[in-house]
Amino acid sequence: MKAGKINPVLDLNLVDMMDKIKEMIKKWHVKKSYSFDQDCAHFVADVYKSVTGKDVFSKFTGKYNSKEEADQWLADNGYSSIEDCVTDLTGVQPIDGKEAKYGDLVSVTYNGDYCVGVCYGARAYFVGMKKMHKVPLRFCNLAWRIS
Repeated sequence: MKAGKINPVLDLNLVDMMDKIKEMIKKWHVKKSYSFDQDCAHFVADVYKSVTGKDVFSKFTGKYNSKEEADQWLADNGYSSIEDCVTDLTGVQPIDGKEAKYGDLVSVTYNGDYCVGVCYGARAYFVGMKKMHKVPLRFCNLAWRIS
């Protein structure tokens, strides 16, 4: 190697995390129908478990069959929003969503409702009613570091 040249070393943990997130995005991207066992919270739960090995979202996911039931579960458990729930279950204090990095969980507001997703580069991925949505980070409210 010539003097003055830098030999970059890839962070293998970051590459592994990016691969896991990419697999989750692919898995969820192909879903053609929507049900409440395939909502944004379940997507985030899958991503989080894949990256960290921890199943912290099982306390919430699977406890509802409609948006109204999800909102009621959140309220009954002392949460004002899905954002509060993510903060509590992950134990991570949120930061500005525009500062999200690969693998961070993120939130966005859509039609007055909160949705959670994952940052993958300059965009965040969210599961919607009929398809997966890519949203520029500038529209994200909050982010939670998971790496």
